[in-house]
Amino acid sequence: MIAVPARAQQSEPLAELRIDRRTVSPVGAMLRSFVLPGWGQLSLGGEFNRRGAVHLGADAILITSYIWLHYNAGSLENNMFAHVSRYAGIDISNRSRSFQLAVAAHNSLTAYNDFQERSRQWNEILENVPQNQWIWQSEQNRFDYQEIRNRVDRSRQQLPAIATLMVANRIISGVHAFMSARRIASSLPEVSLSMPYYGDPTGVMATVSFRF
Repeated sequence: MIAVPARAQQSEPLAELRIDRRTVSPVGAMLRSFVLPGWGQLSLGGEFNRRGAVHLGADAILITSYIWLHYNAGSLENNMFAHVSRYAGIDISNRSRSFQLAVAAHNSLTAYNDFQERSRQWNEILENVPQNQWIWQSEQNRFDYQEIRNRVDRSRQQLPAIATLMVANRIISGVHAFMSARRIASSLPEVSLSMPYYGDPTGVMATVSFRF
């Protein structure tokens, strides 16, 4: 505490200036990391930059992987539709998944319906109309279709897992940023500056206090 008395003072101050420093916001750091993993740590600087870079890099890898898998699945699916159209003579791009699986499992519509009749699954029999007709040129062509379809399914099945990892990365980064910012805030000194000015222009008293 430092006090500088003036030559004259009056009972009522004319002005007072008070400054409180709050330089670190735990909630702000957490929200930044929820939006972009690592941003909260990078905003704190210092020893937290490395941790922030790790979260940011992980998010970049996950986003890139998601985009690539989504694009790859779409590209493979288009190739699959073209393959079936060329070697089985039917367009399955707008058909149900069950119909597409039927085309993958049987060489023709006749073979498929024969199987359903033998299995007594009467409700699974498909109507013998042109839009349901297919016949594979060879068994190998059908096997190739099955392989392409499996690759499409595997790519699509990985997308939810990657999305989950992206969310988890944000939560972990946000919680870490919040805890780190709170630790910094609790260790910073609170600075308070008050300067009461009295009616006598020739007198002033300044008080500076530091709270740790």
